[in-house]
Amino acid sequence: IPRIQTLNAGMGFLSQGSKRIHFGLGKSDVIEFLQVRWPDGASERFKNIAFDARYYIKQGAGVAVSRDPRDQQLAIHGESLDGDPVSATSRVVISARLPMPGIDYDEIQADQQVRPPGPLLLTLWSTTCGACLQELADFATHADELRAAGVGVMALNVDELADDPTSDLSRSRELLQQLEFPFAAAAVDEETAGGLDVFQRSFLNLQQPLPVPSSFLSTADGQVAVIYRGPVSVAQVLADVKLLNATPREVRQASAPLSGRWHLPPTRPDPQAAAIAFLRNGFTDAGIKYLEKYLGTYLSGNGWGPRELWPTRKRLGELCDTLADFYRIKNDPVHVMKVYELALRFDENSLPARMNLGKGLVQVGKVADGIQMLEQARQLKPDNGRVLADLGIAYAISGDLDHAAKVFQAWQEVEPEAALPRLQLGRVAQQQRQYAQAAAQYRACLELSPNERDALVSLAWILLAAPTAELRDVSQAEQLIRRAVELGGPVATGAIADLQAALMADQGNFTDALALLDGAIAIAQTHRNSALLKQLQLQRELYQQRRVFRLPPPASSSAGGVK
Repeated sequence: IPRIQTLNAGMGFLSQGSKRIHFGLGKSDVIEFLQVRWPDGASERFKNIAFDARYYIKQGAGVAVSRDPRDQQLAIHGESLDGDPVSATSRVVISARLPMPGIDYDEIQADQQVRPPGPLLLTLWSTTCGACLQELADFATHADELRAAGVGVMALNVDELADDPTSDLSRSRELLQQLEFPFAAAAVDEETAGGLDVFQRSFLNLQQPLPVPSSFLSTADGQVAVIYRGPVSVAQVLADVKLLNATPREVRQASAPLSGRWHLPPTRPDPQAAAIAFLRNGFTDAGIKYLEKYLGTYLSGNGWGPRELWPTRKRLGELCDTLADFYRIKNDPVHVMKVYELALRFDENSLPARMNLGKGLVQVGKVADGIQMLEQARQLKPDNGRVLADLGIAYAISGDLDHAAKVFQAWQEVEPEAALPRLQLGRVAQQQRQYAQAAAQYRACLELSPNERDALVSLAWILLAAPTAELRDVSQAEQLIRRAVELGGPVATGAIADLQAALMADQGNFTDALALLDGAIAIAQTHRNSALLKQLQLQRELYQQRRVFRLPPPASSSAGGVK
């Protein structure tokens, strides 16, 4: 039975492999010959090959050279691996430093000495935590050493206000006096303590809750340099103070568990992870304050840390987009627009800023300004479907239907498989009273998206109430209305009642049409939908006169209409 093996040289990203090939013979103990097909296509046969042996084969040699097997004995001994004991304490050197979040607190005591701005050790403690009290006592004992190094200390109590928001903090004050604690102290509520916990988790892959005691060592300008989860000695703090003015490369090396050379430059700090952590954990206001503090520093011409690590202007504009998302969650469109104005101060070519500002201006009635902003966004990204959609809608709102049609046509060319450009083209054509063209666009929309309710309703109106008989198809209109009602949703409730009433009137059933309109009018009044209410009342006047509804004829026609 032939045995075939293939040896491949290195290829692509794969390195060269071994030149050894092993043939398993099973129960066979006879080898007739060894035949090799070399890379150049030549074939060579070797005979007198014994089993359970090793051979060296060279192209053109004609013989296989026997090689003795290796005389190597492997000694395997059982050993135990002793790892470091699991500990809840850790020291985390931050390689890409970010500013501390703002902290709201109630003061317990001020620092006994006025100190110039400098590094700060912020330590979290609890009145019921023995390790916390021991740590505070250690800080008090070595106060002179800490002050000599320029380090201030602030002890934040995390349990007294959390237990009782109306507490006078007497319990904390008494303990600090017993310890003769000479530094500043304050208390924070559960919200602030939770925000600090979320903030520290954003730096870690293993996101464990922040224990007490825990501490944050920050630079003179408020950047977090080291996080201590658990007790920390004064000696460790004093050693880490030397890192505060280190170069970015030195800081990165200190943050790594192993020494070595780096292929890439130090990472630029970025607050995105911290902001998302605030958002996901329900700290929306804290996230807003943090991003505004971060961005505001760069807006003033300053920055955080060495200039070489400052974010690009484009990145600052992108962070504004994140901040805008926070305000969207709070349903605050005014601040959303202000944030995008800020984004343009960082990056005048920010597409999200121009796009969202343009749309926002249109929504507040500044249509011309919105169109100008959206046209600028279009220049930045001519094939962006969302920009084209918003720009076309803006032109339609302004009454410039010709420009709206051109923009929607460009959108349709960019996204030929999308249904919404067809829907918008149909709406523009219908507003221009080009009903045949509008119907064609609605049908094209429904071919791409059969459940597009707006297209179903709009096409049904044309088939039911077109001013010319050749466009009307009451039977098909009835099918479309039934389909729209089956789909449900707001379009299939109050807003479709006028269409259903028009169908009843067209069939001569004016009594039921009026009854349906009366119910729809009540709904429109409840929801203060003035546009729908006006249309329903106009139809009601027609049906009281036992007249059917027809869409307005094209401008060239002399006939009248109501819709």
